[in-house]
Amino acid sequence: RMLLERLRNVGTLSVSDQPGFTEQGGMIAMRMQERRVKFRIDVEHTRRAGLRVNAKLLSLSELVGNDRPSSP
Repeated sequence: RMLLERLRNVGTLSVSDQPGFTEQGGMIAMRMQERRVKFRIDVEHTRRAGLRVNAKLLSLSELVGNDRPSSP
């Protein structure tokens, strides 16, 4: 967690398969579900780091964070 806090605003993408990763400050968490990789992206953390996530990846992911796009 200390490492994630140090990297929070410096343009470094953090990705892990550790449970609770986005809740701990990580940007992209991966998990297996029904033999497929699923993504959970904290859009607020990626934006603060100055990173943009591809729209296709965003559409395939669960989005979390205060900056997540609202549903139409």
